[in-house]
Amino acid sequence: MPRIVFSLLLVFYLSLFTDTDSKAGIWIRKDKVKQGEVVLVSGLFFKDKKQPEIYLEDCFLEFTGKKYPFFLDILNQRSFEGLSERAGFQFVSRIPTDVFTKTGTQEIKLQCSNELKKTYLIEVLAEDFPLQEITLTGNKAYLRTTAAAWQKIRKALASKTERKHWDSSKNWILPNDSRISTPYGVRRKYNGVFAKNYFHKGIDFAGGLGDLIKAPSSGKVILVGRAADGFHAQGNCIFIDHGQGLVSAYYHLLKSRVKAGEFVSQGQVIGEIGSTGISTGPHLHFGLYYHEVNINPTYLFERPFF
Repeated sequence: MPRIVFSLLLVFYLSLFTDTDSKAGIWIRKDKVKQGEVVLVSGLFFKDKKQPEIYLEDCFLEFTGKKYPFFLDILNQRSFEGLSERAGFQFVSRIPTDVFTKTGTQEIKLQCSNELKKTYLIEVLAEDFPLQEITLTGNKAYLRTTAAAWQKIRKALASKTERKHWDSSKNWILPNDSRISTPYGVRRKYNGVFAKNYFHKGIDFAGGLGDLIKAPSSGKVILVGRAADGFHAQGNCIFIDHGQGLVSAYYHLLKSRVKAGEFVSQGQVIGEIGSTGISTGPHLHFGLYYHEVNINPTYLFERPFF
């Protein structure tokens, strides 16, 4: 690969990050995160004193036993397409945390193909997740998603499209403008019994029956499920692949207005709020997953997601 001519945009963009290893060309944004937030690691190459540099596309990060790849992230599409030296790009990897991520100082390990290694430290801060009691009546208390439906969901959440579909210069928009009835991370009791190893994997919007749901960002619809086809807990649902391991989920719909394989733009209507699946009334459950780890969607509405 030829040496890179840095664009002004690239230099400006990287200046937003905390430079934790400038000689290695690696930047880590936010070395202190709350449970449910994402750590971003970016740069072009890694090297040490004894060995030559190696581009990060040949490296991966390891965190809590899981491996996370680097993706080519284009900062300036026009420059990237017009110059053979790939001006206006970097390699990006993101480390997700959730409710169960251990708090305190944690290690992120960088491993490259030529045996180069490096360990970075971050601090995971505890979030205060409240307890909620839910009463289910009738057959709602006994609904279980079928094995076949779970297989489709797991396949959707494992999507690793190389290209990023969302725009890092824009905040995501709310999928619905109604009141948020249940935040991310809430622990629950169902009919008086504590749900062990459970937390609320998203945000609930307390909209009315038939209220419109909009795509919070661009992406490709990869799964449209129906309660009648075994998605008994989720109800009628939609999964959108936003690229580079980021997938959003929409549960309890009255109906979908999109089909699998369709590309949707930010703000496009994708469905209507309902009360299908395990639901005590009309609402939208909106969840966000990065590399199959359920993260807190709230932050995407407050600042751009790099």
